[in-house]
Amino acid sequence: ELPEFAGGDPQRAIQDLKKAYALAPANSSVLRYLGYVHLQEGDAPAARQMLEQMLAGEPARAERQLAVDELRNARDLATRIGDSDLVARLDAKRAALLKTHPE
Repeated sequence: ELPEFAGGDPQRAIQDLKKAYALAPANSSVLRYLGYVHLQEGDAPAARQMLEQMLAGEPARAERQLAVDELRNARDLATRIGDSDLVARLDAKRAALLKTHPE
């Protein structure tokens, strides 16, 4: 299912999420949702690209919990794509965040 803001229309969801991405390119929720919709539309390379971007940089303090949660969700998408290397890297990033910021 697509998020409520998408109204069930994948093309509208992609347009809206691309606008959000332009405003907040490091937002883990936007990246994961965009990856999700791309995968739902059969575009695994575009989905993979969004998930790869989640590996870059470090989340701000206020966004660490969200980032950890979204990395878990991204790992599940990478599993659906069938990219075991990406699954491992997303898991490693999540584990590192949890280790360095256990709060």
